[in-house]
Amino acid sequence: MIKTRLIKQLGSSSRYLSQFAYAFLAPLTLFAVLVKIDAPASIFLFCAVPVIPIVIMVVMLVAQKILSRYFAIYHQLADTFLEKMQGMTTLKLYQNDSAAEQELAEESEHFRQITMKVLTMQLLSTVVMDTVAYGGAACGIVIALNNLRQGQVSRQGAIILILLAASYFLPMRQLGSYFHIGMKASDQIFAFLDLPEKAAGQTSLPKKMAWTVSDLSFTYPDADQAALNQINLSIPAPGFTAIAGLSGSGKSSLAALLAGRLTPSKGQITIAGIPLSALSPSAWQKAVTLVTSDSYLFKGSIKDNLLMAGPASDSDLIAALKEVRLWDFLAKNSGLDYQLTAGATNLSDGQKQRLALARALLKGRNHCQPRRLKRRHHPQSPQGSPGRQDRGPGLPPAQHPGHR
Repeated sequence: MIKTRLIKQLGSSSRYLSQFAYAFLAPLTLFAVLVKIDAPASIFLFCAVPVIPIVIMVVMLVAQKILSRYFAIYHQLADTFLEKMQGMTTLKLYQNDSAAEQELAEESEHFRQITMKVLTMQLLSTVVMDTVAYGGAACGIVIALNNLRQGQVSRQGAIILILLAASYFLPMRQLGSYFHIGMKASDQIFAFLDLPEKAAGQTSLPKKMAWTVSDLSFTYPDADQAALNQINLSIPAPGFTAIAGLSGSGKSSLAALLAGRLTPSKGQITIAGIPLSALSPSAWQKAVTLVTSDSYLFKGSIKDNLLMAGPASDSDLIAALKEVRLWDFLAKNSGLDYQLTAGATNLSDGQKQRLALARALLKGRNHCQPRRLKRRHHPQSPQGSPGRQDRGPGLPPAQHPGHR
């Protein structure tokens, strides 16, 4: 996605740069040729050419505030529309869809008004540039005809000057059309190139992935307080580890940090004594699977979704489904051939999470041999409570990194 956008922006910028060179060289070449034929007309045309870029800069100064407001309102409208669409079920449930519709209508009207201002500005700039270009060419032609009448230039020279007068201005006029696109493209290209690049580690993964968390602290951007503060933790391997805590205590943040989704603000995470930042990112992504509460399931069969984890036999797929206690349901409904709708809406939320966990377990077989999850009594919850989060070897807690 980023590469595609960058290529498009490079294409737009390259067209602008080539046109810029043409617009600069064309008037110089014409002046060098035509000044020998009719010096007054050529000098007038050559001096009038810079008026076009001056007009462009003046228009840009006037339009700068309008354009900044335009893009801010555009992004706000897109965010609002996406949010309302994603939450449409909730809006309907609480009968708040009419208010959401009114909010979208108001923002759409605001965007329409600012769009019309931008279009008016662009039309005005086009009219001004055309006036300068064709008006300057007309003035040059008038001067050439007057010189012809006075006998200061030959008929052949006057015809050549009349035919080429507009060519003084047209390259610069076309440059004005590319100006907005080229400048916007160059801004995005340089912004992309200026992004800080995180140094990637090269160390291979150790065989035994024992985790050690030392004085770990993490604060989300623009947050007033830390989500995690000086956490110390040891996770042996092999084994299962559960992390329990109150809502908002930082379980999901810790899971995201262990998976490499987030970077610690302070402290360190080591795997068998090797800092997490020193490990190869690609190898780490293959070894660790973060199962979140919104892990996506694709339209198609159960088998197709499970085979995303890698090649596996039907018996392996069934074993993983039994591991997460989902096979009993699927065995009564076409088994591995059970077809999921888009977003797996024909499964309950709990069944979706179990299927996502089965997929993660299948991926983990390349690194460890999963064992059957056994429900154990938890001192703070009823026996067999499904609220515990169990973690297989090499797998971080099944939490959502977006929550704290």
